[in-house]
Amino acid sequence: MILLIDCFKLVKGTGKSIGIYNLAKNLVDNLSGLDSATRIVVLGNKHNREDFDIKGVEFVEVKYNPLSQVVCAMWELVLVNKAIKKINPDKVLFPRGYLPLRSVSKNYVIIHDMIPFYYHKNFPGVLGKTNYYIMWRLKASARKAYRVITVSEYAGSDIVKTAGLKDANKVIPILSGLNKMDASGIKEGYYPKGQSHPYRPYISAIASKLPHKNVLGVLKAYKAYLDMHTSGQENESIINQDKCSLEDSNILGLHIIGLDNDGVDRLIQEEHIAFTPEERSLIVGYKYIKRDEDMYAVIKGSQAFLFMSLNEGFGFPPLEAMQLGVPVVCSNRTSLPEVVGSAGILVNPDDYNAVAKALVEMESPEVRDKYIKLGYENIQRFRWDDRIQKYKEELINNN
Repeated sequence: MILLIDCFKLVKGTGKSIGIYNLAKNLVDNLSGLDSATRIVVLGNKHNREDFDIKGVEFVEVKYNPLSQVVCAMWELVLVNKAIKKINPDKVLFPRGYLPLRSVSKNYVIIHDMIPFYYHKNFPGVLGKTNYYIMWRLKASARKAYRVITVSEYAGSDIVKTAGLKDANKVIPILSGLNKMDASGIKEGYYPKGQSHPYRPYISAIASKLPHKNVLGVLKAYKAYLDMHTSGQENESIINQDKCSLEDSNILGLHIIGLDNDGVDRLIQEEHIAFTPEERSLIVGYKYIKRDEDMYAVIKGSQAFLFMSLNEGFGFPPLEAMQLGVPVVCSNRTSLPEVVGSAGILVNPDDYNAVAKALVEMESPEVRDKYIKLGYENIQRFRWDDRIQKYKEELINNN
């Protein structure tokens, strides 16, 4: 049997395809040599040859430019079929989520989420006119595919509903695998060159300007957290103290990855969030941290990790925090309860007081230790060995 995997459009570090790139790389790594009766061919490009041209795989370098939007559109619509016909595979896997207009083989497509439709409904115009094209292609690909593989039960049900699929059984949810991380080799705390801040224990968070990443919710929840402390509010013995000042060492700072300090200031001003100058000084923003090790250092150095996303097909950041031994407070929306389970405190991202209470709970060493332990147990569910067996059953054993 010949299995062809189309990785032509994948270029590491470009666009919004980091998760897709990593999933495709891990699939190729783990499927190569897994079955001697299966010939695996990868369509790639000069930029990703290093990752995909490996032992046990036939790598075919496509000479088109994968960094050209026009080329990529033509590739996924029609050009890929020329390459497919030359190889004449039994099955073709499209990790990017889009099938060609006309199928020439048994096609499998990996669709991570239907977030473009979520934006069309809830944040119209934010993703621009190209979002109409993306929605059309996702829906058409889901309908035409022999099988649709996705990364969570939630994403699967969303695909069935949004694409109007009559046969829900053609959608196969396979939770993503989690790459192993040597947390012991990662330092704690990171500051950009030329920037320093007085140390104080802090909460780390990942967000971005994209509305579904909900950086506004992060800031509003943090304001509620500060108000809860400085008002001396009591909540079922979580806070049993008189009104305290911001000098109190129990009050955690906030380090946000995905929005720099200027962006934080603009959002606070635009949304009229009533931070005092003292309170604002507790927030550190990082627009972009180039090295993964530095990003992980921010998370590892924190007392708790906050993830307030409104929509995720899967959601790696909470699992990465668990790998780093950091307890998690996480949104209870879409796929995140599947991923986090009982290993973190799940909260309604619109209920800022509930989020604040969860953050206060994480000030307790006993509570932190509990969720750190649960986090280590939870990440065992995402071992690549288990994931690859499920892909093998679908892509190789299922005729």
